[in-house]
Amino acid sequence: MSEFYGAPGADVCAHTKKPFICASTGEIAGPSRTVVEHARAARARRFDLLSVIRSIYPSHRTASCMWSRVSQDTQIQVVRDVLTLKARYSGLRVCGSIWTCPVCAAKISERRAAELAQAITQARNLDIEVALLTVTVPHVRGESLADLLAALRKAWRSFTSGGTSGRLRRAIGLVGTIRNTEVTYGENGWHPHFHCLMFFRGKLVDLEEIQRAWGEHWQKCAVSAGLREPSTEHGLTIQPGDYAARYVSKWGLEHEMTKSMAKKSRVGGRTPFDIADDFADGKDVEKNAALWREYATAFKGQRQLYWSAGLKKLLVVEDKT
Repeated sequence: MSEFYGAPGADVCAHTKKPFICASTGEIAGPSRTVVEHARAARARRFDLLSVIRSIYPSHRTASCMWSRVSQDTQIQVVRDVLTLKARYSGLRVCGSIWTCPVCAAKISERRAAELAQAITQARNLDIEVALLTVTVPHVRGESLADLLAALRKAWRSFTSGGTSGRLRRAIGLVGTIRNTEVTYGENGWHPHFHCLMFFRGKLVDLEEIQRAWGEHWQKCAVSAGLREPSTEHGLTIQPGDYAARYVSKWGLEHEMTKSMAKKSRVGGRTPFDIADDFADGKDVEKNAALWREYATAFKGQRQLYWSAGLKKLLVVEDKT
């Protein structure tokens, strides 16, 4: 009879917070086995998608991720983590790209999501309020993604600098921000946009009034940067803290390949990983390959999250590469 470390039927041990392991077979007991099988399937799917991306853009650095040796003298080994019980290769190159690699994106995203959760928790401990600001601009099919990103960043620099920005920041007691870049592709082409966590000390701030004032400022900055005028309704929106906390838990987890096997709705457009997935399914192969290469080129060297100066120190978040 198999002997388990812990009570069968429970997900994890109440003390160690680890799955229950069968002493004789090494298998995970109870419901946790289903969870692990699901995770294994998702992990395998990420590697499948990495192979697809390798065929789309063989000259990109992601093509060598988990495929090429670190050096000619490096020995390839299979190692197993004694804590997580997961096996992995050692001695292979890792691209570390949050934008183009479903394998690396999954690892990086988990850790960044934990950082954001820590930041929000610490902010609340310090009586600092949190809200989520989103800015977007109109776009049409055929516009270059690289050009849109450049103009969007130019508009953001204007939006966050100068006298008008200073007055708006002081009005809510803004102490720092974390900005995230996202992009989808839909009927009207590429749709890059920014989400920004705002940390502020004004407990009685009227977010609707701030949204109106900041929305007008964003419209002017976007037009000055050569973009189409954002709409009053959707150009800039501000959501309160609870919404912000729920939303940032998914930052960077753009696709089921990086988190789960559940298919997403395409109502809001396709993510870049959706595009690669459609390529793998044989849908508009040439077009989707071209879109993926355009995306990978446009986001080369771009950071996913931008923390304002001093915010990590204030919220006691360790600065990591």
